[in-house]
Amino acid sequence: MVQKIFDFERCKHNLRRYLSFCLSPLLLFLACSDDLSLLNSLDTKFTNIDVVIVADTLDAVSSSTFRNYLPMNGRFNLVGKTGGYEAFLAVQFSSLPQRDTVNVISAQLKLRAATWFGDSSSSLSFTVHKILRGWSSLSLTWDSLAGFYEESVVRGTYTGTVSADTEYVVVDLDTSMVREWLQPSTITQYGILLNPGTTGRVVRGFTAFGTDSAQFNPTLTVIAQNLAGTVVDTNEYSIGSDTFVGNIDNLASNAERIYAQSGVVYRSKLTFDASSIPTGAIVTKAELVLTLDEAASIINKFSADTLVAVHVLASSTDSTLFELAGSLPKPDVGSAIAVDLRHAAQLWANGINNGILLRASSLNEFSSLDLHVFYGPSAADPAVRPRVEIFYSIEKEVRK
Repeated sequence: MVQKIFDFERCKHNLRRYLSFCLSPLLLFLACSDDLSLLNSLDTKFTNIDVVIVADTLDAVSSSTFRNYLPMNGRFNLVGKTGGYEAFLAVQFSSLPQRDTVNVISAQLKLRAATWFGDSSSSLSFTVHKILRGWSSLSLTWDSLAGFYEESVVRGTYTGTVSADTEYVVVDLDTSMVREWLQPSTITQYGILLNPGTTGRVVRGFTAFGTDSAQFNPTLTVIAQNLAGTVVDTNEYSIGSDTFVGNIDNLASNAERIYAQSGVVYRSKLTFDASSIPTGAIVTKAELVLTLDEAASIINKFSADTLVAVHVLASSTDSTLFELAGSLPKPDVGSAIAVDLRHAAQLWANGINNGILLRASSLNEFSSLDLHVFYGPSAADPAVRPRVEIFYSIEKEVRK
């Protein structure tokens, strides 16, 4: 911890003149009162205020990385496998007509590619399975997949290479399953799950419902004919719900690092030693400084500029978020990144210190697999450990 004290004589002189100028009319008015109080008494002495500014460095004393099972209701839906990452995509079409007097000749699912992770030249493979129960994009998570879909029955397969980010993937679906979707309300359809299997070197991201032009939505194309075989119709449906769930095992493998992982959500908690800040101090500047381990981080080119959010924690026993303190910019130049942490530091000065939380920003946490790895408090090199560089003022009243 480094601490410096600065005495601003010029600032004190100007402050005295300012207070005298502001208080003189008020004292003159009060002097006309019939009841002379201590405040407007002619014997009242002016109070001088000495202000010193302290520069300090707060060291991180503890850190922890933990996993959250969160629904991935984001801009993109991911499916595929690369390294230890795997992603399953769920989609359900709504507003389908009830037509129990047709035969389904063909049915196709069409998805528009938008992002990728891993080896972009690698082949993408997945199988299609019928979902067995109701779900919501606001609640489906990785740990709720048990019994969620028909694992042993394949309703479609896809293997192919996506050569352009905006290319479409088209997969044929089991026509008997789609015919069930068109049956009267006695049969409930819950949609399909795309399972990437056990091997692969790429995860592809596809445009989700409602996040871009409607023409880029997932689309179901159905060609059907009447039972007599005399009329054939082709219809497209592009309204529904979708999301993905992701997984990776053994992410936090280095005790000297802290992690912020998207898609498969890992967040990190940091606590700083603020005991050097005296009671009553006014924090004028506080900046969190983190150093990115660029070799261990995986940040794709599709993500927005602001990638990591910093929250003040409301509780010391869980990860309840209190407020968004700020965000870290995308580290395209250099590896040190900083964010304004003034309000959080003021809370620490007031005795409320539950730490801060690092997580991928909302824009990316639910739509990507970006991994940010930062050096932690126990990093071998002290220069790269997390710290808060802080300035605060102390007021001293002196009666004359």
